Amino acid sequence: MFEDEISPYAIQLCTKLGEAYQRLMEQQRANQGGGMELEEDSETSMNAAGLITAIRRILKSISGMYPQLYPELEVILEQPLILTLTDPLATSVDEGLSCLSELLYNQQTVSNRMWNFYILICESLLNDKGILDEDLCVVSVPLINFINKDPATFRTTQFDYNGQKTTCLDIFCQVVGKCLQL
Repeated sequence: MFEDEISPYAIQLCTKLGEAYQRLMEQQRANQGGGMELEEDSETSMNAAGLITAIRRILKSISGMYPQLYPELEVILEQPLILTLTDPLATSVDEGLSCLSELLYNQQTVSNRMWNFYILICESLLNDKGILDEDLCVVSVPLINFINKDPATFRTTQFDYNGQKTTCLDIFCQVVGKCLQL
């Protein structure tokens, strides 16, 4: 509704929200290790989830209208999204995946930075890390965006995975096989 008003501030808003999210997640880990009471830890978790939700809403509000912002947003949101998709204490995995989907969908191609998320998602699913397993429906959206936005890279580019050269297509087939076993 307010995309024209938000767009000039999207970079700054996402920067501040991402930094606050990282600080809250660090605090949550410290509370967990220090025996903090559950009520305080739940409050930190809810605040952190609210920050990722706010980031997703900003990305959604500018979706499709300001393609020049997305390369910078990738850089700004890389660490908060990695944290969201890898930290077992993160409660906003679905929101993080939605943010990733927005970043992918609104660009013409997939950057190397974003291909790292592809590997992160696949490794998490294949190695039973338990973080993304409950969000398989939401995980499929960014995976489809990877395939649609850069099919040539998806089919042919090789990278090291578990000490072997493989393509994104090969690892995708492994992920699908693993999902069918569940």
